[in-house]
Amino acid sequence: MKNYKKKITIKKFNKNTHNNKRTINKKRNKANKRVRRSVTKRGGEKQSPFVENKDIFDETYTSFRMLREYTYLNDVTFNIQSNENDALKNLIFKKSFYNDDKYYFENLLENLSKIIPSNINEWVNCKDECYNYCNKMVSVEINSTAYILKLLTNSVIGDTKNNKITFDVLNYNLDYLVKNLTGKWKDDYIFFNINIINEEIMKNEETLKNGRLIMGFGPSASGKTYSANKIIELMNLVEQNFPRFFISIDGGIYREQSMIYQSIVNTCKNNGINGLNNLVSANIFTNMKTIFDSNIIKKLIRDYLIFQKTQQGVVINLYVPETIGVCLDCYSKYSDYVKITGDNNWIGVMIYQHKTHDECIYKDEYKCKGTTESGTEREITEGKKYSSSAWDISYKNGNKQILNAPNYRFRIHNSGRRGYKSIFEDLSVRKILNNNENNKEIINFFYNNVSWEYIDGKVKNNSDCLQYIDEKNKSYCNKYAL
Repeated sequence: MKNYKKKITIKKFNKNTHNNKRTINKKRNKANKRVRRSVTKRGGEKQSPFVENKDIFDETYTSFRMLREYTYLNDVTFNIQSNENDALKNLIFKKSFYNDDKYYFENLLENLSKIIPSNINEWVNCKDECYNYCNKMVSVEINSTAYILKLLTNSVIGDTKNNKITFDVLNYNLDYLVKNLTGKWKDDYIFFNINIINEEIMKNEETLKNGRLIMGFGPSASGKTYSANKIIELMNLVEQNFPRFFISIDGGIYREQSMIYQSIVNTCKNNGINGLNNLVSANIFTNMKTIFDSNIIKKLIRDYLIFQKTQQGVVINLYVPETIGVCLDCYSKYSDYVKITGDNNWIGVMIYQHKTHDECIYKDEYKCKGTTESGTEREITEGKKYSSSAWDISYKNGNKQILNAPNYRFRIHNSGRRGYKSIFEDLSVRKILNNNENNKEIINFFYNNVSWEYIDGKVKNNSDCLQYIDEKNKSYCNKYAL
């Protein structure tokens, strides 16, 4: 790979040119020519770009800084005059990541390369100076106004071509915001209201009353994010006026959208180590302090959505992948999402793979890859070390929680392998194929559009159980139960 060692000279920030869109675009294009961008994918869906190699940044950090300053809020749209969007974005960026004209992330890459251990081809603990610095940088970003606005914009699934999130700015006046924005989301959230541009909502007044909620339960690395779009597609056949656009409350997206998280992951690669054990906590039995805690972000998002629902009357559709680990009152872990959407007919989906490929009880054409295999395969790329310690409890709790769904209850054994079929068990109170005028379309969906095998009820109760379960596990079938 070619080294980009030439330092990019950046002129001092000038307020007179700050609001000039032509000048900003010129600088942005100039920076983008010098910085190669990559695309991170989750479940086949295109996600936001991140720089992938330290050589591309240049140790002087300047190209990195220019790229971030002029592209960090690229996807965010404010409902103000188009020529003022860039001015507001840059104000928010400055408020979020500058302190008295000093850039918070000055020399970030250089500092990370020094404090993160190197040339150890294994996972290492980030302690003392390493933990303090990384956690501080993460905390600055994830609590910032810029990050949360960026995150909300990009935490969307479904029909993202015809629908998008924009933001109304309360009593918009740039001079007022210069004085009153702090760059911290806990202070600034009141200035921004979600405005979902959705053609279907505009056409159907009924959908304005409440949103819809899809809960995706199951062990980590089971493919919950990948399956979400197909569930939305299916439900549009099952129910008239079912929404096609959802906000996803997904820790994976939170990590992908974090500039600091991605910088840490890339520095680990460049320093010759697999990653940091405590960058993300995957083991439920560890007491090690976590650097990047998605629960902090989930609380900020949840509180904001509750505010939007109760104070602004915003209708919100949510998809929430949830592993459901140790809990006494598991429903309380997601009850707020039921309130936010106001959905009294929410959909419960259990999406799982077996702990390992060898432990899968299905025949070869349905046998899953296994969460251990899936998780370890992606752990270095994603920077999250996989642990199967929570598999058993997540599997048990997931199966229980879908029974809380009022009607729609689906259990998906995800093969996780291209060309292999997954099992879709319809455990709903009223099965989706019963007395549905779209039966033909639903059947076509299963046999033509997705590699899901539809089962009416549980596989184990099905008379053709051995069509799916391998011979050595036939006792799983009630017909052959010992």
